[in-house]
Amino acid sequence: MASSAKKLFPIFAKPQLQKPSSVIEETTGNQDPSPSVSSEVPMPRIPYSDRVSTMEAMIVAYMAENSLPLTMAAGLVDFAKACSRDLQALSGVRLGKSSAAYKIKFGVAKTIKEALVEDLKSTPFSLNIDEATSTNNKKVLSILVSYTKEKEVRIHHLASVELLRATSSNIYEAICCVFDRNELPWDNLVSVLSDSCAVMRGHISGVETRIRQEKAPHLLDVDGDSCHHMQIIAQSFCSPFERKLQCLFSDLYTDFKWCSEHKSSLKELCDILKVSFTVPQMYAGTRWLSSYDRALETVRMFDAYQLFYFSFLNVIDKKAYRPVIKSLLKKYELSSSSRKQVHEILENLTGRRMTVEGRTRKDRIIKAIFHTSSDTMLQLELFTSVLPIFKQYVSFFQTTTPMVHKLSDFQMSAVKKFLACFMRPENITNNLLKTEICNPSSQLPLTDIFVGHPSVEASLTFREKALQGYVAAAKAMFKKLPLNSPTLVSLSGLDPSLTNHTAVKKNLDRLVGMSHFILSKSNSDACLDEVRAYVNDDKLPDYNDDEGRVDWWWTQDSLVRKYPNLTKVASAMLSIFHGPQVESTFSVMSRIITNQTASTTIPFLSAIQTIKYELRLHKATALSYFERKKPLTDAVSLSLCRNMKTAFCNYEKERKADQARREMKQKAMERVKKSSSTTTASAVKRALIVTAKKRQLDHHTTKCSQPLARKENCPTYNECLILASIPP
Repeated sequence: MASSAKKLFPIFAKPQLQKPSSVIEETTGNQDPSPSVSSEVPMPRIPYSDRVSTMEAMIVAYMAENSLPLTMAAGLVDFAKACSRDLQALSGVRLGKSSAAYKIKFGVAKTIKEALVEDLKSTPFSLNIDEATSTNNKKVLSILVSYTKEKEVRIHHLASVELLRATSSNIYEAICCVFDRNELPWDNLVSVLSDSCAVMRGHISGVETRIRQEKAPHLLDVDGDSCHHMQIIAQSFCSPFERKLQCLFSDLYTDFKWCSEHKSSLKELCDILKVSFTVPQMYAGTRWLSSYDRALETVRMFDAYQLFYFSFLNVIDKKAYRPVIKSLLKKYELSSSSRKQVHEILENLTGRRMTVEGRTRKDRIIKAIFHTSSDTMLQLELFTSVLPIFKQYVSFFQTTTPMVHKLSDFQMSAVKKFLACFMRPENITNNLLKTEICNPSSQLPLTDIFVGHPSVEASLTFREKALQGYVAAAKAMFKKLPLNSPTLVSLSGLDPSLTNHTAVKKNLDRLVGMSHFILSKSNSDACLDEVRAYVNDDKLPDYNDDEGRVDWWWTQDSLVRKYPNLTKVASAMLSIFHGPQVESTFSVMSRIITNQTASTTIPFLSAIQTIKYELRLHKATALSYFERKKPLTDAVSLSLCRNMKTAFCNYEKERKADQARREMKQKAMERVKKSSSTTTASAVKRALIVTAKKRQLDHHTTKCSQPLARKENCPTYNECLILASIPP
């Protein structure tokens, strides 16, 4: 291969040097040969810059060969530099496809998992669970764990488990299997956060209910994921508008998805108008506040859309909406050259051939941005003005920073802000659940309800729909959000900015009462005394919401020495999940398991997730995580080295166990199949006998007057048996 490469690409061949003329002189006659002179000349050293260029060429060629993204270029260089620090060890590395797979699973991931399990055996922790379907159509249960270590709350990946069916019993058994396999104590489990579907939080057989009834009676009830609640509430608000905007978003996405010429034309129009261009994104009702994101995008490029789709109007509509385009060009104060450029773009778009589906889709878009543009702009203005209430809440609680102590207050604030859009201020009571949202006397007049700041006056019909959306969303709020949850209200007492108040003492006392599985009886009594002292302490450390984290504040040495039991309770409670962190595991899963890697197993996926979360936890790359500046003297992880060396043995052990299970399953299936076939044959035989006996009885009844009870009572008994095909 190397020789052929040199033939094809002479630039990689070694330079041929000529020998000095003095060396190639020939000896003549009978003259004695002169002393031997070496025919080799030392090769000249390649300049440093040339060696660097060749190395760069090799790296970029390797990237091109393996279709690696350009963003990996710097990482590849750093990786090569890190490996070159220990050339002796590098020369001994042998990694193939299989060896890399089992060293990931039984080497690196196993080491991280062992350390995580050891921490969880001695520390209170909380879970965040959810289920999703992978690209290769496998049901995957992801489990994240949150716990406090080294003065901060950490979030780690505990397991990803494959499910045959996403039922409550299967999910419960999978969680129990993870706990049993790792010998995790149920007494350390503080809470479980999931979505509010019946499978997860059903009152009779939901996963959380079964865990509380059978494994952890002390499990705190933190309700379902409030971010999912906000998503449902936002959808309720949009429901009266009959998905008109959602259909527009989907049509715009589809219209520009497959046509690069349309994208380039729209980009040129946006550049001329000096409007920020983005390719229309897909609307997905399952994504967080997708309606809000798409509405912002559509408002920003609405004028460019009108210019673009003007070329697809029919002759009559072009004549009718030409003043709109002229006013739009005047609005942006375009020069004559820019106007000419716009005219050329629209001329190129005019008269294009389209499919029936494409023509129908463009007619729907034209109807929305031209024929009913006023109504479309009113809805866009309403969505972009009201939906930020939910968007801000979801964005705030999607962070990994502990925020559970603010959950209750933020929910109350979001509800009050939303109710203020259509309710009279005097009718919004402190006890929000008693607010009469459906009472017309408690609502603002139609002309006063908030519909954003539209450029055109909103009609009464539009305001009525907006009011319907407000009422529907408010009903969903009171139904979904745990506004009076004792656990969440008590957790607000952990906010360091709220001290010297009776409500704080009441919340902390209630929190200590919920922590009987963390503290003993004597320590609980001592903790109540610490609460009393903490509430009246004027020398507490300073705390700033914008700069510090609440878990860092509660784990300060001065506070731990002064309030040992209270800080222990605070550290355990701050581990409670407040947002759907588990959703990020499914994003990673979709990048790992693709159509090209559909054979990836879920245990291998779980190993990769564990490594990714470990690196994310330490805010490190793989290079910085394993960095050793002095390879010969810097310490290494003995457990990591042991697991890497025994990875193949563990892989073989698991492979043989899997093979034995498959063989047992195959034998069991064969036994069932054999038993089923035997049972089927017996059933067929019995059916034939019953049919024959019936034919025999029918024949005897028509031929004989005696009952067919015994031979002696039937003179034609043998004849009847023969006719019935039953041997006598």
